[in-house]
Amino acid sequence: MVLQNISRFLKLAIFIYSFTLQAQLAGPTTFHHIKNGLSQSSATVLFEDSYDFIWIGTGNGLNKYDGTDFEIFEKSLDGKTGLTHEYVGALYEDGTNLYIGTNQGMSLYDRTLDIVRPYEFKNEGKKMEAKSIKSITKTDGILWLGTYTDGLYGYQTETGELKHFLVDDEISEGNYNNNHIWKVARLEHGRLLVVSSSNILVIDEDLQILKQITEPENITGVTHLDGNKFLVGTRNGSLLELEVDPTSDIQIKKTVISPGFAILSLAKDNTEAIWIGTENNGLFIYSKPTGDIKHIDYSMTRPNSISSNSIWSLMSARNGVMWMAPFKNGLSFYDPKFHKFRHININPFDSRSLNNKLVNCFREDSQGNIWIGTDGGGLNYWNRTTDTFEHYSLKDHNFGTDVVLS
Repeated sequence: MVLQNISRFLKLAIFIYSFTLQAQLAGPTTFHHIKNGLSQSSATVLFEDSYDFIWIGTGNGLNKYDGTDFEIFEKSLDGKTGLTHEYVGALYEDGTNLYIGTNQGMSLYDRTLDIVRPYEFKNEGKKMEAKSIKSITKTDGILWLGTYTDGLYGYQTETGELKHFLVDDEISEGNYNNNHIWKVARLEHGRLLVVSSSNILVIDEDLQILKQITEPENITGVTHLDGNKFLVGTRNGSLLELEVDPTSDIQIKKTVISPGFAILSLAKDNTEAIWIGTENNGLFIYSKPTGDIKHIDYSMTRPNSISSNSIWSLMSARNGVMWMAPFKNGLSFYDPKFHKFRHININPFDSRSLNNKLVNCFREDSQGNIWIGTDGGGLNYWNRTTDTFEHYSLKDHNFGTDVVLS
């Protein structure tokens, strides 16, 4: 009898779990927070490498997370090991190496020795040792390095030859942001996409402009989805979905997401929903198939919601977990596979709760509500819309038994 009751309870628990799972997948509600262990509480960039480690760049060092512990890499003291600068602005992997863009040149992670060391530029390329690097990509022996204020550089790794591309030829106090490179990414057919604060360009490896579009709203965030598709966020809160075709034409779909609040970070999850982190206006999740936009903001009364309204970085991991870097609040993540059972028990102070915890059987009706047969409490009808229970038992004078077996 005890085994039968356990079996029936497990069946009910599994059913309730399935229902809860569907409800939670309708929209993320539970975020988990990691506030200790990082070298600094504000992460600037998130990256998952080919070995499934999560790398977190901050304003005070680089962190490697294995799912349990953090390993911290700090600024070099001897010029041989460590970061060239404590501020990490870019992370890129070419299949073998992990490149680390900092506010003073570039560093390289040595997997064999598990150390970070300064990247050794050659010849003309030594100019890059003083540059602040925001974006990195690689094509056929050329490292393309986007900088904060000095445009794009192409560094030939074998010869040390350096190419230089300025979006705006006149660098001055008033227009230097035009040469802030948010993203440089490899396209097919030997082309590159270059996104600066005010321009979206397609260029070839000889630095010839194939297509240029000016964005009047000022760009504040970019992510590369796959192939020739990109997401761009603007200072006024607009989302731009970009696709570059083989002729270098750029198709743009614009959606207003967070009017008046800058979009700082972007990512797409495994359901194709776009996650959008803003400055001071929380998180938005945009479902393209339905057009629905869900807004999640910080609240002291909801500890499992986001921990800040400014989301500096977002990343979709291969296992489906969404990672985010809220300002001054460490890391947060949403795991769509992490769900808890809801425990439904008797409540002597609520006359409309389950009236007996010994469940023998249950069945769902055509309205999605549940009939529950108990051993001592008769029949309970669970209205899942109102989350209340109606009782049919000898005590209630509306049923002929208190024991329902099937």
